[in-house]
Amino acid sequence: MRSLALLVAAAAGGSAAGSSAMKEIVEKLREMQKKAKEEGDAERKVYAKFKCYCDTTREEKEAAIKEAKVNITEAETEVDKLRALNGQYGIEKAQMTREKGAAEDAKDADVTLRATHQKQFETDKSYMEASITQLEEVVAVLGAMEPAALVVHDTKTTFMKPKANLLAAKSQLKKVVQDVQTLSAGDRSKVLAFLSGSAGGASTGEIKKILDNLLETFKDNLKELVSMNTVATETHDDFVAGKDKTITLLSDSISDREDDMGDNAGTIESDLTVISTLKTQIEDDETFLEDLNTQCSDKAEEYEKRNQLRVEEAVAISKAIAILNSDEAFDTFGANEKKQDKVTFVQVSDVVDKASSKTQAMLRAEVAQDLHALARKSKDLRIARIALGVKKNEAIQKVIGKLEEAKKAIDKEQKEDDHKKGFCEEEQKQNEDDRDARQEEIEDLEERKGLLEGDIEALDGVIETTNEDIHSFKEAMATEKDNRKKDYREYNIEVKELKTANKLLTKAIKVLKKFYERNAEEEASVLVSTKAHIKAKEDPAPPETFGDADSFEGQAEKGNSVIGLLEGIKADNNVELEEETKEEEIAQADFEAFMTDTQADIQRAKEQVADAESLRADKRKHLAQTEGDLKNVEQQKKDIEKYLESIHPGCQFMHDNYKLRQDARVEEKKQLDVAIDKLENAPANQ
Repeated sequence: MRSLALLVAAAAGGSAAGSSAMKEIVEKLREMQKKAKEEGDAERKVYAKFKCYCDTTREEKEAAIKEAKVNITEAETEVDKLRALNGQYGIEKAQMTREKGAAEDAKDADVTLRATHQKQFETDKSYMEASITQLEEVVAVLGAMEPAALVVHDTKTTFMKPKANLLAAKSQLKKVVQDVQTLSAGDRSKVLAFLSGSAGGASTGEIKKILDNLLETFKDNLKELVSMNTVATETHDDFVAGKDKTITLLSDSISDREDDMGDNAGTIESDLTVISTLKTQIEDDETFLEDLNTQCSDKAEEYEKRNQLRVEEAVAISKAIAILNSDEAFDTFGANEKKQDKVTFVQVSDVVDKASSKTQAMLRAEVAQDLHALARKSKDLRIARIALGVKKNEAIQKVIGKLEEAKKAIDKEQKEDDHKKGFCEEEQKQNEDDRDARQEEIEDLEERKGLLEGDIEALDGVIETTNEDIHSFKEAMATEKDNRKKDYREYNIEVKELKTANKLLTKAIKVLKKFYERNAEEEASVLVSTKAHIKAKEDPAPPETFGDADSFEGQAEKGNSVIGLLEGIKADNNVELEEETKEEEIAQADFEAFMTDTQADIQRAKEQVADAESLRADKRKHLAQTEGDLKNVEQQKKDIEKYLESIHPGCQFMHDNYKLRQDARVEEKKQLDVAIDKLENAPANQ
């Protein structure tokens, strides 16, 4: 209403005619009315944006707080789980360490025991070899002794002294005979008596036989000792190899557990950092949300008051326009110019009396307006509250104190931004390095996995091929066995046929020989008697005829030829039979050698399969372990990427807006300094 009075006074003092002045005043009032409406519309739009900011920001902050609390719960659960898991891993590591120590102790004890046994073996072996050498020398001497070694002294037969080499071995041989446990008491006494040169003892042949048996016993014992030592050495080597394998496996398992515990500890530390960061974020968000609610509530109240004042102003302007636009107003201002001068004087006098008060009020209004503008620009609720205090005529020194506190708060916020920026840069750099390291580890594990899979595939091929070879060997043995049976049957048939043929030939030869040999004997007898008869009586010879039966020769010549042929065939059959027998023996020997060699090939192939399967089992175990490690490392990488993703919005915001926020704070502090300077230089403060 003060502005309305001033306008009326100004119009009255500067116009010659009252009616013209009223028109100008009404026009100005209408302009004021229009401007008030425009300002109201503008403020309505500004407040709508501000309210949208309040609602959106409140919703986002509440959602962020809720999500952060959920993430904290998940991280705390994971920390508890990993701590429990590390406890279990610690127990397992301690157990494996004890088992490894026990395996090492068992190995060391067996090595010590084997060394003791080996030393004893060397001693026993040397003793037996020396004893065998001595026995061989004595037996050789006894075997070389002739009957002349016996001599007669005073009609009593005694043994001569043994030769020099027997004498040299006697003392050592006595100890051997005394120590050996396999000799009977009687044999021991006989040998000792012989070695002592006592007369009337056992004969040289008997002593030699006893010593021969003793020598064989020593040789058998030496072979058994060497064999037992070989078995003991192999058993020891297998035991040590088994323990070494156990120790290696336990060492690898302990190392794996330590790696797992280290990885879990790293994850726990990372989770605790995340939890601390999230709690700090929740505190900041809750503080911001509290300030936001206060700021939004104050702004809503202020907007309602401004709307009320604007409505009242609009009503007053409308009423003024109605009054000044009426006929009564025109008549009054046009008829009484002195009254106008008086009114003008009164209004001007009122303004002059209040000049000092107006200056301070205008300064406060200016500072309040500047602070409100700054609060809107910086969205700083503290500045808005200080502006409200200025507007409500709060003490200037108190306002200045609040402005100084606001500057300190701005500096504190800048330090927090610096800390957040540094935290983001360090945290992102560290986690990106960890992610890259995990990626390299993943690539190494994938390469190792590929190599193991290739080895397993190659071993599968070796096992399959070797099993096929074993099958082929068995088939070859079966085929060879069938062929051998077939050949042996054919051999028996041929032998039987040859023997049968020879039997028939023998019978035929026998029959033919019997006939032709008998006829030859009878013919010779007849020829002798005929010659004798001729000599006795010289009768005329009868005429020649075909001869009588006694002179019958038949097919003797051809028969003998046939017998020769039959005997030749029989001889050929015998040669063939002998050759078939030799070939059969060779074939049987080849068959047995083939079966033995093939069986050895099968055994070697089975051992190769067993070795390949054992190696494949180890490769599969390492593959499973590698796949487990790969899965763990991939999960670690995902966790790191998830964490980087979770801090990315806040860190990206800080990265993008850090310079803007810093510049805005510098500008805000400058504006606050300007306000402080204005208030400190206000008339009422001087």
